[in-house]
Amino acid sequence: MKKEDSSKLLLINNFIQSFRWSIVSPFMPLFYYSLAGSFAVLNIVNYSSSIIASIFAIIWARISDSYGRRKPFIILSYITGIATTYMLAHINTIYELLILKIAGSIIGSAGGSSFSALLAKKFKNNRGKVLGTYNALGIAGGIIGNLISGYIYENYGIRATLEYISYSTVIPLAIVLLIDEEPEERKPLDIKSMFKPPKIPKSFIKYYLYHLYVCGKGAVTGGIYAIYFINYLGGSPQEWAMVVTLTSFLSLSSPFFGSLVDKYGVKFAYYYSAIGWILLDIGYILANDPVTFAIIFVLPISAAYWVAYNKIIFDASDKSERASFFSYLGLISSLSSMAIGVTAGYIADMFDPRSLLIISAILSVTGLIPLRILFRDECLHRRLCSIK
Repeated sequence: MKKEDSSKLLLINNFIQSFRWSIVSPFMPLFYYSLAGSFAVLNIVNYSSSIIASIFAIIWARISDSYGRRKPFIILSYITGIATTYMLAHINTIYELLILKIAGSIIGSAGGSSFSALLAKKFKNNRGKVLGTYNALGIAGGIIGNLISGYIYENYGIRATLEYISYSTVIPLAIVLLIDEEPEERKPLDIKSMFKPPKIPKSFIKYYLYHLYVCGKGAVTGGIYAIYFINYLGGSPQEWAMVVTLTSFLSLSSPFFGSLVDKYGVKFAYYYSAIGWILLDIGYILANDPVTFAIIFVLPISAAYWVAYNKIIFDASDKSERASFFSYLGLISSLSSMAIGVTAGYIADMFDPRSLLIISAILSVTGLIPLRILFRDECLHRRLCSIK
């Protein structure tokens, strides 16, 4: 199979994956919160499993880099997903959710970094544009799934939907089996080298430090938007599904931002997103009804940042052991986000979710300081040098 054909299969796979999960994702925070009954407890469960997944992802990534292939680990992850998603549909307590998430993280983490490594390998030419198309197809799949999510949620419930998601995992599994993967050079593996950090290009570090700040800001609000919209502003599940759908539709601007990143560099996209986040957070605070909140929520802001950051991280991975590189960065992000997310959960329990919106707005404004430091030697429209 030609490399171009494999790239097309990855694009199709992203569309299908996004469609499947977007049917249920708008209401997963509500489902989890119904089991936990506390923002803090829920964040502890979510971030604990995330950290465990990140730790085991390092082990799997090292094995993947040593083996020189990615597909076997992605396949293992999909098979695990079939079992854990089916069981997720039948749990009744937060303790069962914790056990299931941890068990799934240990084995399911085999595929995350390997999949990122496979993407980075297949998407080497015109990365900004290709990643924009990749994101756009994911968004398109999300739009279709979101359109029917409200109807399915109200008529069939989230548990029956999760069972469907479990069964349909065989589709992306079949797609990955069709992808032709050229083996890479095998490398010796031992316990000492298992946890040895991968090579991280120095010029990438400053971008990653800012990314940690962005992740920390995101951890403050986490999954509260659906809960805030329905439980506090009085919106309905159908209305929330339509909000998420429209948000996804407007995020189809990813290819446009990808072209801008290829042409001008990442700085333009970073500043656009930073200023947009400030306006969004202020709008969330001022919104007192579902309609006003929805109008603000759907504005396409984050797509620009993620296209730019993905290009940076993929370029950096070219100079490192791909899977290990992605897994180590994932662990660091999870650790930093957990500390912030759990603290934010306690604040939401003590006061209300709106307090987190205020904190997020403050972080958005102060985020202009590290952003100014990040690009202090760059003009706004100057093409950035490639990662070395």
